[in-house]
Amino acid sequence: MSQTLATTYEPCFYINHDLQVHIDDYTQAKILADHLSHRVSRHPQDLLSHVQRIHLACRLQDSRIVYAALLDLFIALGEGGQDLRRRMLLIAGKRISLHQRQALIKVLLGKSSPANLPLSALSRLQQPGRISATLVGVGQNSSSKEKEYRLIDEARDLIDFGQLETAKQFLEEAVTHGNEDTAVHEELLALYKHSQNQAAFEAMYAQSTDFSPALSTLWNQLKEHFDAAREGNNRHD
Repeated sequence: MSQTLATTYEPCFYINHDLQVHIDDYTQAKILADHLSHRVSRHPQDLLSHVQRIHLACRLQDSRIVYAALLDLFIALGEGGQDLRRRMLLIAGKRISLHQRQALIKVLLGKSSPANLPLSALSRLQQPGRISATLVGVGQNSSSKEKEYRLIDEARDLIDFGQLETAKQFLEEAVTHGNEDTAVHEELLALYKHSQNQAAFEAMYAQSTDFSPALSTLWNQLKEHFDAAREGNNRHD
């Protein structure tokens, strides 16, 4: 359920048990967002306030507020509430930066700790003395996990999380900067083939002259696949 209010009231009167509160006036929506952030600060385990804050932040279309709201939810829940964290990240993840989204996904997948998330000036819980009080059973020393977390692992996590376009961009950036890991190239080529994204493939294929012979073979194989598919389509036209 949701409610829509256009008139001016004190923020507390906007709040009920609905997951979303739709306010037509931007100024009032901003005031309510601030009110919800204060509630989260006072009551970190009030999940309804977290969810309302995230939805409202999305409506405000302010990436800083969206990230702060997601960050505080992740801090408050620690390792718990995985379904809720996943759902909120799916809803709001496109409104934050790629770096922030990747960091949150790593925490969601248990490959990092909320303590390692990028800083936010608008977070109400990411403060000295507050993180340790609100985290639930999360170890602070994840250095060994971080060392094992290679670029290809991060890309595959994005794919497993359904972020195919983000994974594609991530892998393309790696290839553009000279990454010669065969697994990285194979994963990117598999994405092109799965999505039948020939245009994106051809844009990257222009760089294949700089690849090693083994990598060039991989790229040429997919080019042959796309060429054959195009010829087959032309015959049916």
